[in-house]
Amino acid sequence: MVLLAASTWASDAMAQVSAQPAPLFERDRGMAVRDRPHPEYEATGARLGGFVLRPRAEVGTEIVDNLYAAPADRVADSLLRLAAGASLRSTWSRHALVVQADGVARRHASASREDSSDGSLDLSGRLDLTRDMDLAFGAGLSRRAEPRGAVDAPDVSAEPIVIEARELHLQGRRVSGRFRTTLRAEQRRLDFRDGETAAGEEVDQDHRDRTVSRLTGRADYAVTPAVALFVQGSADRRDYDSARGRDSAGGEALLGADFEVGALIRAQIAAGHVRQAFDDPAIRDIQGVAATARVEWFPTQLTTVTLTGDRTVEDAERLGSAASLSSRVALAVDHELLRNLILSARIGWRRQAYNDVDREDRRFTTALEASYLFNRRYGVRLTGIHEQRSSRGRSAGAGFEINRLAGALVARF
Repeated sequence: MVLLAASTWASDAMAQVSAQPAPLFERDRGMAVRDRPHPEYEATGARLGGFVLRPRAEVGTEIVDNLYAAPADRVADSLLRLAAGASLRSTWSRHALVVQADGVARRHASASREDSSDGSLDLSGRLDLTRDMDLAFGAGLSRRAEPRGAVDAPDVSAEPIVIEARELHLQGRRVSGRFRTTLRAEQRRLDFRDGETAAGEEVDQDHRDRTVSRLTGRADYAVTPAVALFVQGSADRRDYDSARGRDSAGGEALLGADFEVGALIRAQIAAGHVRQAFDDPAIRDIQGVAATARVEWFPTQLTTVTLTGDRTVEDAERLGSAASLSSRVALAVDHELLRNLILSARIGWRRQAYNDVDREDRRFTTALEASYLFNRRYGVRLTGIHEQRSSRGRSAGAGFEINRLAGALVARF
């Protein structure tokens, strides 16, 4: 779970490519604290023809009091975190292209087998076919270590499981009067590398390898310049390489509203139904209420309160269950104490109810963060995180608590 929004000095590089919507669908009267421009503290980057290159680097340290997410006999450790990345973004008046690369290395003081290196490479772009029609595309490669405490992470592995992912998406959008239609196709390939026990025995993870394909269509109707209603439907297919019984097909239907109330509130809320049907008739289909919401409140120009939530079907591989119905809610507050100092707080809650297994997991997360910029190039970030998991039911797992304290020096160019 993402615990905090990216720091102010990284927000530009992490922005996704998207076309400018028609005026009837703009929701820009309010501005979030982390989106507010601060020219005197923004890195200028390097001009390369029609592109701007923005490199960045980060060095930090972290202390964790429960490294293995254990219910008892906690093991504490500290680690060094080194990160680097760069974004190459076009400055064209029409069309857009962004290339972004990121890498993170973690080195522990005592538990060297927990060391990990993550990386990602993403390409995204947009073709402006006409004034009211655009085509967006993207591709990405990533490699990351599965965090301890993840439900499907094998406890017997002496080191974190490495997950490699490949993603593709293609999206078309057209605006005609008060109507906007969007069609998006995406595919994600997940490969889980085998682990190893402390005795050197292989921990096979091939049964988790899978490909997820999804097609989503959406139609918006602008009732007024500040309110739009929409319907959205999606169909997906989840194919496993070896655990063929877990193959499934699913669908989701949503009805929602996208609106703003002056410069005070900006929101998108939808609810409907979701269902996942498995090829193996012995596995019970999973279905229920689907929902998604994002509400931003701007009580002042210096404070942003954001409420997010969703209810979706997620894969499960380890517990005798094929999937879970996952509900998530998060509340975040960002306050600009100074032009170069942003304070943030976040509370998150997640519930997972598993299919064909009497088990329900709940996670509760709180986090505090302070981001301070010295000038255009350098800044510091301090973060404190508390995470707690509980489990109930006849197949309940172990609960745990983890506390983390991290600090980092960030450089942008």
